[in-house]
Amino acid sequence: MKHQISLFDEYPLILTGDNNDSYFNLFPDGAVVTDRVLRCLRSIVASDAICLDVGANIGVYSMALARLAPDGKIYAFEPSTEAFGHLNRNLAENDINNVEAFNCAIGDKSGTVGYHFIPEFSAWSRTVDSGSETNTSLLAPDAVSTDVACTTIDEFVAENAIERLDVIKIDVEGDELKVLEGAKKTLESLRPMVVLEFNCVTLAIIKGLSLPVAIKEIRGLFDHVHLIHEEGMLPIENEIDAQEFLTNCMAFGGAYDDLLCTFKGSKYQPESSHLGLTFSEAQTQRREEAHSAVLRHDAEREALIASVTQERDQLKAELEATHATVSWRVTKPLRTIRAAQR
Repeated sequence: MKHQISLFDEYPLILTGDNNDSYFNLFPDGAVVTDRVLRCLRSIVASDAICLDVGANIGVYSMALARLAPDGKIYAFEPSTEAFGHLNRNLAENDINNVEAFNCAIGDKSGTVGYHFIPEFSAWSRTVDSGSETNTSLLAPDAVSTDVACTTIDEFVAENAIERLDVIKIDVEGDELKVLEGAKKTLESLRPMVVLEFNCVTLAIIKGLSLPVAIKEIRGLFDHVHLIHEEGMLPIENEIDAQEFLTNCMAFGGAYDDLLCTFKGSKYQPESSHLGLTFSEAQTQRREEAHSAVLRHDAEREALIASVTQERDQLKAELEATHATVSWRVTKPLRTIRAAQR
């Protein structure tokens, strides 16, 4: 199956995927794709950037990075054989030559790792710890279990003699901390900017991690951590911000958010919020917007109920008026005969 999509309404792309995969169908034919992660990447990726796409799936973000960095190099990693096949087809369909794709997982050690592929929504596929009851109990009914190759960013960077690394995008359904653990030497020496998903469900429920510990570990690795907000960046500068972030991620963020993590001297300078607000102020605004959305929904529902009730009452009045007419009473015997004949 092929869809014609556009990134930022500037870069037309052909996207192939499995028509039964709900992730692929998030990008319908004619879609203009401009989500918050893409907008963030657009603001930090230079034309000659060297990037890693960890958890590339069918290649939407790999292709976006390739377009943003036409003179650079993108290394894409995807453990699923099915998604990897579509990733390669998408690169070929769009004549993208600056992306090199690898059919493996990225984690905190090399070797092999258990992997569960979820065909109905391939982006939910994930690695699993051996013997983990939590992981197996939360599988989709049609999940396919297998073993896949795994390496670390540190090993990959060393083996490929990569001396410069500008951006790492990580979306691995709860294994983000493992990826960062296996990238500590690279983070220290090459100091790339990192865009990663923080998914409270996969981190806490599926992987069994403490959310406060997770955000603390992430903040400990970088000089700056920002929430990628729909309208800009919000700095998570202290423990209060971190607690506010976790609370709002669960309550109003759909249980997942995306973070931009940087070091001092990075191209992106995060000393102040793009929104001109503190994290607490912006999150208060987010709660108010969510509350307003609920109120609007309730008002729309009440208006719909009132409209349906009014229409019902009008139809009832019209029917009663019809029954009161002379013609209705005169034709009653005929209707009775016809009803008996049926």
